[in-house]
Amino acid sequence: MALRGSTIGLMLFAAVAVGAGGTWLASGLIEDKTEISAEAMLAGFERTNQLVVLIAQVVPVVTNKDPGFIGMFDSEQTAIIPATVSYSVNMARLDADAIVWNETKRTMTITLPPIMIQPPNLQEQQARYYRDGLWVTGQSVERLFKANSASALKQAKALARNESLVAIARASARDAITHNAKAYLSGAGMQDAVVTVKIANQGANPQ
Repeated sequence: MALRGSTIGLMLFAAVAVGAGGTWLASGLIEDKTEISAEAMLAGFERTNQLVVLIAQVVPVVTNKDPGFIGMFDSEQTAIIPATVSYSVNMARLDADAIVWNETKRTMTITLPPIMIQPPNLQEQQARYYRDGLWVTGQSVERLFKANSASALKQAKALARNESLVAIARASARDAITHNAKAYLSGAGMQDAVVTVKIANQGANPQ
């Protein structure tokens, strides 16, 4: 007995940047702040491991149909299931060439790994369901719930890759690293240093 499904891309989302909230580099992650070096900065970044730069909410809207008893008495259920998605940067992937410090020009250039999209987390306790059918059995309802959850998860993954959300995540990552690199440089007496943050393969699809 096959269920028939459809999806509607509802691009309503709320996004919260979380990476730039605190100066995590300036509060113990770099052991020696007295002398500026790319090696010290790299070691500090690597200690952060996975840096979450954005938490967003997407809202999949999906519909599935169940043929019911011997193909008769079709039932249909539409589900609106919010989902949260985290965007992160794996700081452990930074290599020795990722940070360039120019002592003469007092500039630091940092190239981050690509943004990573974590698997969406469906908020099924906040879901809303709309059911239609003349005769809807308990088994039919169970099948519809499972089908809609699977469809919503698939759609949430697609919505999470929306260019607007990915752009916000990249901007948040750049802001977070810039903020903390400047805090590190300022702590070493380099308040006038210029920090430039780039993201590797920015034009490519996020991972």
